[in-house]
Amino acid sequence: MPRPKFKKFLKSGVFCSPNYMVCLHEKKQQNSECRQSAKDYFECRMNHGLMDKEEWNRLGYGEANATKNQISQ
Repeated sequence: MPRPKFKKFLKSGVFCSPNYMVCLHEKKQQNSECRQSAKDYFECRMNHGLMDKEEWNRLGYGEANATKNQISQ
């Protein structure tokens, strides 16, 4: 697994909200209830170059995207 890009984070000053960790704490570590918060966090990191861009299905969100796309059509 690649190491986080801490130096890039420090230079950019970008801060992605820790809502995922807050959600995990509030939901007593039930990560299935915090999937959207985790996805938002990953999206922020990818958009700001803090992690490499990945396809959602590689991050475990392929099914959620398919459902979302079907609803919006």
